[in-house]
Amino acid sequence: MAAAPFVSIIIPCYNPGPLLERCLTSCFRQTHPNIEIILVDNNSTDGSVSRAQRLAGGTAHKLKIAHCPTQGQAFTRNLGLDMSEGSYIQWLDADDEISPEKIARQVAALETNPDRDIAYCDWEWRFLENGAAPQTLYFPARQQDDYLLCLLADYWSAPHVYLLRRAAAERLRALGQWQPKARILADREYFTSAAIIGCRFLYVAGCSARYNSWSSNQLTKSTPLPVRAASGAEIYARLRMQADKEPAARFTPEHRWLLDQSWKLYRVAAVADVPKPGRPRHVRNAETGEEIELDAAEMAVLAARARSPQTTTLEYHAAFVALDLWLGVAKSMRLEGRNRPDALRRLREILAMPPEIEPEDEEAGAALANAPHVCQPGSGRAA
Repeated sequence: MAAAPFVSIIIPCYNPGPLLERCLTSCFRQTHPNIEIILVDNNSTDGSVSRAQRLAGGTAHKLKIAHCPTQGQAFTRNLGLDMSEGSYIQWLDADDEISPEKIARQVAALETNPDRDIAYCDWEWRFLENGAAPQTLYFPARQQDDYLLCLLADYWSAPHVYLLRRAAAERLRALGQWQPKARILADREYFTSAAIIGCRFLYVAGCSARYNSWSSNQLTKSTPLPVRAASGAEIYARLRMQADKEPAARFTPEHRWLLDQSWKLYRVAAVADVPKPGRPRHVRNAETGEEIELDAAEMAVLAARARSPQTTTLEYHAAFVALDLWLGVAKSMRLEGRNRPDALRRLREILAMPPEIEPEDEEAGAALANAPHVCQPGSGRAA
């Protein structure tokens, strides 16, 4: 009987604290029988190496411990890939976890589907801060026909959701991934690059990954928004250059539009409702002071942001509009008490309904009829 495919779990490690034990234990509990675990320490000062050595004494799994003196996850991940021998690569941060059957299920799915390069699964985001009881957000996934579009539109999943064929990881390495220049959002660039070069993604049910939020020193939390936005602009510039080298037929107008998106910071003025004709409103670029006049349909979208007029990128504004839509409709239709599938089915029915138009505001109503579906704050009505 042929041996199970060999899998390398590569773990960059920089002061993960007590969560390192959870991370390594989740590796030791994998049901897949043929794995190696490569822990690449990146100048930790919290005793991580000695803790890992102690934990390794109680398992039969192979644990390699290396040291990367150059600070940065890109360097540790690339060193781990150089050391690895697996035909599949599992990236895993030292403060995160994977379910026991994750690798076994994803390997089996990729072995059965040789035309697919990268497997992904459901995941959960657990908050373990300030000694409070853990709170968890669940993110069930599904098979996506256009995974590149999802990634460009910030359909973000924790990086350890994925399992890659080694060939895919080597192709990305040849393109300069992981990218040391990425100050933040490096994992987003990595997997978006994979989709741009044509890697095909496969959803695998029955397994999951856990992303732990536990310290204010974690990179995402400790990075100011202007730095995040600037990093996003640099990443998308590199992604555009990469896309220009690929066959043009691979990219739709939607792909190109998202690749060209603005990463400037915009401040949204508070809006009580959709304006009447003759009452234009403006948005102001927080960096340049430039003002843009909006029509009624655009104001309908802006109204969904009225409760949170903060400064952020257009991408995050769009995400908040979607969230306001869900919350407003859920509240107005009493969806909170329904189970999730029923609530989502009801929401689809609501969004398929034609917009309601106030008789005294026909001009604004006509514009709204051609606008994206939004929820007007306070009314909870799909417009």
